[in-house]
Amino acid sequence: MNMLNINYIINTFEHISNIKGNNEFIDIHVHPFDVVFDDQNYLINENTKGVFSIKNATYSCPKYNPMQTDTILRGEILNADLKAYEKLLIYKTRKIYAHTGPQVLYDHMKLSNVDKVFLLPVSGYMETNNNKIENIQYMFGNDNRFVFGYSLPNSLSSKMIESDILYHINKFNIKLIKIHPNITGIDAGSKNGIEKIESILGVANNKALLVLIHGGKSTLLRHTNMSEYGTVEKLFNINWRLTKYPVIIAHAGTYGYESFNKNKDNISIIQKMMGIHENIWIDISGIPYEMLHVIFEYIDNDRILFGSDSLYTPQWQVVIKLFESLKKYCRNYEETFLKVMSINPLNIYSKIHNRYMREVYRRT
Repeated sequence: MNMLNINYIINTFEHISNIKGNNEFIDIHVHPFDVVFDDQNYLINENTKGVFSIKNATYSCPKYNPMQTDTILRGEILNADLKAYEKLLIYKTRKIYAHTGPQVLYDHMKLSNVDKVFLLPVSGYMETNNNKIENIQYMFGNDNRFVFGYSLPNSLSSKMIESDILYHINKFNIKLIKIHPNITGIDAGSKNGIEKIESILGVANNKALLVLIHGGKSTLLRHTNMSEYGTVEKLFNINWRLTKYPVIIAHAGTYGYESFNKNKDNISIIQKMMGIHENIWIDISGIPYEMLHVIFEYIDNDRILFGSDSLYTPQWQVVIKLFESLKKYCRNYEETFLKVMSINPLNIYSKIHNRYMREVYRRT
């Protein structure tokens, strides 16, 4: 077990700040709201500007605390354990997401030395409206530290996808489409699911949007039959070249698996997909410390992005885990760290930003 004390963490972030210099750090994968249980309503916190809270919860800023980098990977969660595990997870999630808003995220970003984050809402299986993106606009609008993503409801037919995305581009200035097959209920292995995803890719190509798709399974879902809609075996058969803009496979396709060997198999499939589709990238959100060095060993480091999956995991902890893993396993760890935190995400962001600016220029 490798336990890092607070002084070590502070000194490490000073080292990170020196590596960063004048560069911009970007987190491609942040959830401002809970996407799993999705049962929280927020009110303006009257005591702290920029904070939205559940009921009368008192907000206090996040802070560094001693953390363990390595964890013990074990077998899959047994079905008998699921009910107790779900209760624990609901409790932890409600505590984590007792507060949200620009000040909450900015407090995390200050600890992490992060400058910009992509906000990723996720549409639930039964949703038919766009309340989540409207709430994001209401809470986070007019602040360029936050880039808006959008998740299409499963109720939309393939024919309605283009008009729906165009509406959200015009109204909310979205820059990314988030697809979560397991939660939204889009089976990436079915004919209908493939058609929907490929329709989204076509619009993303025409409108210069990034696409980020969940890779892996989701053990704890209310609709358990959908828990493996987004496995890499299913994602493999999608024609990702329908868009020339980056497609990001979240969690490097490993989410929900606790077997080291199964995760290596998933990473091998991702590697094959990246060989076929030059526009595929991965993010490191939700990847255990023990697997990070495998990612960097097998995947082209120029196509790896920083994602924290915050607020589920404290953003600063993911930065530390990445840095510690690279320092231990990578010869040019400072250069690689800067690439993942800044150079690579700025590269993909520039691809869509340049297209957007050209369109604005043409209109004027």
